[in-house]
Amino acid sequence: MGGRVGLGITTLLTIMFLLGSVNMSLPRVSYAKAIDWYLIVSFVFVFLVLFECIIVYVVRQRKRSREESGR
Repeated sequence: MGGRVGLGITTLLTIMFLLGSVNMSLPRVSYAKAIDWYLIVSFVFVFLVLFECIIVYVVRQRKRSREESGR
């Protein structure tokens, strides 16, 4: 669990850094560029994977505690 969360957070921080560095190096425009959309969608996917991992961890812990109390 800890390794997955650490890797996910590192990936989110990397995507945020890339988004900032790309926006600083490209000319300013009033619309979102394709690279912006790509990085935003990547951010959302990684965030959802982290969210799923946390939900599975919580559900598994609850199931284990129910099984132990039922014995």
